[in-house]
Amino acid sequence: MTVAVKTRHRYSDLYSIMDYVLREQRRTLAQKLRLRLVRFIPTGITTTTLFVVTVLLVSAPLQLGATPRMPAEIDLMLHVRLAGMEQAEAPRIIDEYILFSYLPQQPRGGHAPPSPVRADIYGTGADQGAPTVRNPRYVGVVFEHENYRTTHVMFRNEQGVHFALYPIPDNVRELRYRFVSDGHWSADPSNPNTYSDAHGVRLSVFQLPERATERRSPVVKADGSVEFTLEAAPNRRITLVGDFNNWDPFMHEMREIEPGLYHIRLRVSSGRHGYQFVGAGRRINDPLNDRRLHSHDGHDVSELIVP
Repeated sequence: MTVAVKTRHRYSDLYSIMDYVLREQRRTLAQKLRLRLVRFIPTGITTTTLFVVTVLLVSAPLQLGATPRMPAEIDLMLHVRLAGMEQAEAPRIIDEYILFSYLPQQPRGGHAPPSPVRADIYGTGADQGAPTVRNPRYVGVVFEHENYRTTHVMFRNEQGVHFALYPIPDNVRELRYRFVSDGHWSADPSNPNTYSDAHGVRLSVFQLPERATERRSPVVKADGSVEFTLEAAPNRRITLVGDFNNWDPFMHEMREIEPGLYHIRLRVSSGRHGYQFVGAGRRINDPLNDRRLHSHDGHDVSELIVP
């Protein structure tokens, strides 16, 4: 009899976890969770089974619905850049993606954050400003042009910054969006551009420029190759020099892929390297790369890190 009571108590705890998830997920997700629970707890309950079910329930927001996925074509330098983010920032375009980031704000007065409540797009029961959930279990971004039906779950780096790379949508010039943090809906606290709809709900707004791409250099590809890009005067001979080619100004000539835009792709060994561009008889650092190191002759040169 004692064992039965103990088992029933654990079974109740599992349902309390599930109820927490239900408050934050759609009704269809709730049905899937209940089926999963019944499937794993038929008659004889063991500690191992309870542990497995608990893990399934806690991780359900990531396993069902919008699972965070890093695009396969993202280069290694961008991976390092995102992993090192320490602060959230307003959305910006990187290649063919829009970077959204969110850092949970500390509750005022040192009080514990409010318990999660059910919220909808109109902010029912949720803070209309920035969420005060200190360590949210998951954070997502939802968009007006998707009717707020899809939650794009964000990654979280070691600094506690949540981020998502959202593909630039076609035929959309203005993105209106909100963040969802453990069921709390809010505008983006890092984006000052907002819009209030007919219901008084504050939405964050991001305008897509005519040319929705940001040039970056260098770009380390997954296969180990590195792409360098430079904008300069057209019809010039531009070469790439660095410690990987013994600073030879004749070895690697860049190709002018469009007027005034020069490009080269080559393999560079793993490690930390210095490099520069050579044109019109002088060396220049990479204007698209603000990382610098001291070369063997004491000059500041552009830095390249190949994992």
